[in-house]
Amino acid sequence: MVANIQNAIAKHPDIKIWNLSQGTTKTIDNDRYSDLGIALDSLQKDNRILICKSAGNVDPRAENQRITDGADSLLSLVVGSIAHKKTTNNDAKENDRSPFSRIGPGVENAVKPDLVHYGGNMDTHLSLFSEWGRQFCRWSGTSFSTPRITALAANLNQMIGGECNPLLLKALLVHNSDYPVGLSKTPEELRREMGFGLPSVITDMLNNDADECTMVFHQTLQKGTNIVSLDFPYPQSLVENGYFIGEITLSMAVNPVINAGQGCEYCQSQVDVLLETYDHVEHVQLGEGMMRNESRTSKDAVNVLNASIYSSKAFKKEFAEERMLIEQGDKYQPIKKYYVDLSKMTDTNRRKALGENRKWALKLTGLYRDAAVQALERDGEVLSQDVVVVVTIKDPRHRGTIYTECLDLLEQRGYVHNDINIHNDIRVDN
Repeated sequence: MVANIQNAIAKHPDIKIWNLSQGTTKTIDNDRYSDLGIALDSLQKDNRILICKSAGNVDPRAENQRITDGADSLLSLVVGSIAHKKTTNNDAKENDRSPFSRIGPGVENAVKPDLVHYGGNMDTHLSLFSEWGRQFCRWSGTSFSTPRITALAANLNQMIGGECNPLLLKALLVHNSDYPVGLSKTPEELRREMGFGLPSVITDMLNNDADECTMVFHQTLQKGTNIVSLDFPYPQSLVENGYFIGEITLSMAVNPVINAGQGCEYCQSQVDVLLETYDHVEHVQLGEGMMRNESRTSKDAVNVLNASIYSSKAFKKEFAEERMLIEQGDKYQPIKKYYVDLSKMTDTNRRKALGENRKWALKLTGLYRDAAVQALERDGEVLSQDVVVVVTIKDPRHRGTIYTECLDLLEQRGYVHNDINIHNDIRVDN
């Protein structure tokens, strides 16, 4: 099968987004990645493509419902299924996990599946119709939910235009995903069954209203070099009673260093992302003979993405139904997502972190395992990671000024920026 996939990719180098609706019966191991998962990752790295891979199907009565070999692929978008409607007692509730859809986590607690879409129910199957109105397919499975995500990725890529960037597509799809409302499940259950959730429609991904602004940052982070933006554009109008307010969603997708010979340490690198507030900039002398100082945030800097500074009420399951969890993704995972509502911060931390005179900074820090560092020293390899960060700032008061204010701040602070170009097909009827 891998050889056939390789041949197909070689014959069609213009195709950058592929669907793989395939499954096995062999569940993944806890301490090593499958040969198929590693092969799929290698194909994506070597060919700069994106593979959307089904999570697989399982008998709902099975004791082990975990994903199978291939669905542990770190770089693929692995897709589970949720139910479109319920008509029998065997069926899951509408928008809940389809009873047959395999669940995570992946190896080393990786978030798998990454996303979900509608793939049918236990007894109530999807009905597809031909252009003449005749039914030609009536079935269910993750093999049906996966092409929906593939189509979203392909259409998103078409609308953005230019050279395909799989990392950007993954970041935007995850960033614009959420859990269906009304599910009586814990955050852990939602993450295990649905990953980062169900994506929104493409028009919502590419267009902001006046109450929010989404910024996309694309960087190559080389080993030994961290990236710090000391003038991150957080709107000053989001100050109420002397403190910053607002809702922040931040998603990050990384193209990590991987090594198939390292077992569960297959993912050899990661990136930490911090969104900090700070009081002032400190200039630290880099050492004798250096011609410049390095600027850093003051020692009182606070990372607003840190879950520990928020009230425990913010993490009850009813909040997870409405919004993404504050953090989804442990170390050495290529996709991470955070959601914070600054109004949920504890009073003590609000006074420390959100005073109206505080400045904002975005930080990216690379981390590499020992095996990757030793390979660098042995082979002279330059270690680096491509990173895409998507940040949305939203005004909970809906005053209609945030989008314009963020753009003005980008201009004032010297950011080189462009709107994401959206390609539209214009049809004229005679």
